[in-house]
Amino acid sequence: MLRDLEVPAIGPEVLSELSAHLRLPEGFEGDPGEDATLERALRAALGGIEGLTRRAVLERRVLWETHDWRRGEIPIAPISTIESVAVVDAEGASTVADGWRLLAKGPTPRIESPPRIPDGGSAEVVLVAGYGDWAAVPDALRQAVLMWAGHLHETRAAVADGTEAPLGARELLAPYRRVRL
Repeated sequence: MLRDLEVPAIGPEVLSELSAHLRLPEGFEGDPGEDATLERALRAALGGIEGLTRRAVLERRVLWETHDWRRGEIPIAPISTIESVAVVDAEGASTVADGWRLLAKGPTPRIESPPRIPDGGSAEVVLVAGYGDWAAVPDALRQAVLMWAGHLHETRAAVADGTEAPLGARELLAPYRRVRL
């Protein structure tokens, strides 16, 4: 299970870029009500994209709790660092683990030589995931975020089942999706 320990920062440059993408008239930029609406659309778009691709777009700290290492594969990418790995026994006692190594290259980051998880226990990994700030996000992902956020902003009523990405966004995301073999 993944849980954000920090909310990814959405700076004014992201709101400004979305405003330009939507071709909002002058005077809306910096309006607290409109900025809040744009930020909600951005956060929803980011959540949808991250769910489809299993990639953290904006950098933040994340807690990954697992009961099975599954070949050490970390269920989110990209990973810049792992801050800690702890093993929790069935009684809830936590022990910091060492001897592991992060293999961050490739589409699926892994932990090499992960510690053994005791029966009934788990492992807790605190890591930093994401491309960095908005400027570091690949262009195709940035465009998909803007398209999806724009779609959500312009279509505020329910559409179909609410889970469909707008036309074009899925194609932009295709190279970033993990394929299970």
